[in-house]
Amino acid sequence: MNLLLGIFYYLVAQTLVWIQLYGPMKIDFMKDKQWLVYAMAIPITHVFVLATNYTVTYMEGMTWGSRFIQFGAGAVSFAFMAYYFNNEGLTLKTIISLSLVSILILIQFLWKV
Repeated sequence: MNLLLGIFYYLVAQTLVWIQLYGPMKIDFMKDKQWLVYAMAIPITHVFVLATNYTVTYMEGMTWGSRFIQFGAGAVSFAFMAYYFNNEGLTLKTIISLSLVSILILIQFLWKV
């Protein structure tokens, strides 16, 4: 359960980071709200801390697995957000990259230590 919660929170945090970084360019409401973008950093950091605690607990204190899961969640989240907001489809290069990221997450999920 810790791993699933960690992945969930990493996906949420990475999605919020995408909104924080690219939102001012893509979302009209955010275009002139620099302080909103800066203020988002505090709750986003809290979500990252939650995710890290869950995944490191699952990995019995090891940190590398958590880092790879975070990276993978970021790649998956970015692909979805780029498609949704930018209409950037999945190219062969992106599909291969996401496949490799999926393998990376599966290794961490199946091979604990």
